[in-house]
Amino acid sequence: MRYFGRLFSATFLALATTIWATSLVAQELASADLVEKARSAVAKLNQSLTDLPPDTPAKERVTALTDAIVSYEQGLGAVRAGLRIIELQKDAITQDLNQNRAQISAFLSVLTSLERRPKPLIFGHPDGILANIRASTLLADMTPKLQEQAEVLSAKLQEIARLDKAQKNAKDSLLAGFSAAQTARADLSKAISLRGDLPKLGAENTQRLNDLGRGAASLEVFAQMLADAPQTTLAAGRNFSEAKGFLPWPAQGRLLLAPSQPDDEGLVKPGLTLATRPNTLVTAPWDVILRFSGRFLNYDNLVILEPQIGYLLILGGLETVYGTVGTVIKQGYPLGLMPGAGGKSDKDFVSLLEDDGAAEIKPLYIELRYESETLDPMPWFNAIGDDRRYE
Repeated sequence: MRYFGRLFSATFLALATTIWATSLVAQELASADLVEKARSAVAKLNQSLTDLPPDTPAKERVTALTDAIVSYEQGLGAVRAGLRIIELQKDAITQDLNQNRAQISAFLSVLTSLERRPKPLIFGHPDGILANIRASTLLADMTPKLQEQAEVLSAKLQEIARLDKAQKNAKDSLLAGFSAAQTARADLSKAISLRGDLPKLGAENTQRLNDLGRGAASLEVFAQMLADAPQTTLAAGRNFSEAKGFLPWPAQGRLLLAPSQPDDEGLVKPGLTLATRPNTLVTAPWDVILRFSGRFLNYDNLVILEPQIGYLLILGGLETVYGTVGTVIKQGYPLGLMPGAGGKSDKDFVSLLEDDGAAEIKPLYIELRYESETLDPMPWFNAIGDDRRYE
């Protein structure tokens, strides 16, 4: 019996540790109320499509659709994060149970066999009455502890099951908004094309800038050409140099590559790379002038923004870009969309929602330059976890 007493203690000590960690995560997830957030995002998306009269000015339509799409993408990010946490906790519990499977099975087998024996046999200990008393006392002590630990474990597993159900409901809510999101993105593109009130500065240099882009051998060379070119600048306003640490991320995503971190091919770039999902909306993190927009080398569509004279913010990897060179773009205004997914069915959408792999990651490259120097962009954006656009 001493052996099984030690066995009981070791087994349920490990389980108790897992339960404690699970409880912390469960409380965090429960307080987040992800289901309500997902439903709210979809409701806002649907509202933007149904409540905007056909004669709504393009400017107002762009603002409403942008806000709705961003909210929807935030819901996607929250659900993905929740799903990942739940799966990690399930894996931890399963792994712990598997590691102790033999011990737990042996212990439960002994308890089962004891329950099936007549009481006189159970307490007919071969070492005499004192051993009988010790054995009965140990069983009496162990039974409540076993029951208590079993109840705690059962309660925590039920909590995980409840959260799992909540995640499924949130995912189903977002899935219901999938078609609306596609429609909203299409409507946004149309509304932007109809806007004719965006101010332009130096638009006469558009062809010259395009020629510079075609002739540049590298992004560094092209950025320096733009910096050296005479340009009209934004009127005096907010000082971009004081925005360090407060810029919103231009897209919903997670860090894929830090500055100067080699990619799979060993290439090193001075900027960072975000892993975004198909069709993610990219917005301006500051009031800027659009200095360049178009295909450039292996960056797909490249957008170069000037938030203040001397500074250039470079975004690469977009599929669809909005606006023309020289356009003044306000903070939060849409710049374009990341490439779409290979498939667009509901099944594909659910797969993307659950997948944390690299199959459908769309990399967004972000580089920041000041005059002839490349700056580390990481300190300029909101800290991870503080930014509403960062997953």
